[in-house]
Amino acid sequence: MMKRVKLYQTLEDRGNPDYIESRGPFVCKRKDAWLGWGAYFWENDLPQATMWGAQYQDGFVICESEYDADNKNYLDLTTWEHYESMKKCQAMLEKKTNGNKVSLSQIIEFLKNANKFPYKAIRYVFRKVDTNPIIVSEWYQAVLLPPAESTQVCVVGDGFLLDDKYKIIYPPDYVL
Repeated sequence: MMKRVKLYQTLEDRGNPDYIESRGPFVCKRKDAWLGWGAYFWENDLPQATMWGAQYQDGFVICESEYDADNKNYLDLTTWEHYESMKKCQAMLEKKTNGNKVSLSQIIEFLKNANKFPYKAIRYVFRKVDTNPIIVSEWYQAVLLPPAESTQVCVVGDGFLLDDKYKIIYPPDYVL
C-alpha cells in the first residue's frame, strides 16, 4: 500500500524556474538548519510554505513533491521510538562533551558521520512553547501540549521523493 503525502519546498525567487525544476530539490546548508543539512519541505501545508516565503523580499517560489508515508525510510520524530533513540544519543554525546548541550542537528550529523543513519529523511513537528500550560496531572507532571503548528520533512537521501516529482506550483507565471 502507498500513502502519498504532498510536500512543499519554499525558495527565494531568482528568476530561474527552469533551473529550479531541473536541479531541485535544494539542500539547506545553513549553520542553523535544525535538522542538519537536507532539502526542507512542509508536509501537506501549502499555507505554511506560503507564509515562509514572505521572508523573501524579491518574491518566492513553491515547489511540490510527494513521498510515501507508508515507507518507513525516514526518521520520524513524531514517534516515541525515534524520539527515545535521539534522547539516548543526546545523553551519550553530552557525556562525551563533559555535559555540554548538544542540538538535534548535532545528533543527526553525528549519526550520519558514524554511518548509523539509515534514513533518507527526517520528519519533525513544530510546537509552540507554552509558558503557562494547562496541567493534566501534577502527579505525572503532564501538561496539555499546544497543537502542532506544522510538520516539516528534511530529505537527506536520494530516492525518498516519489516519481522524482518536483514541480513549481507558485508563482502562477512559472507554472507550465
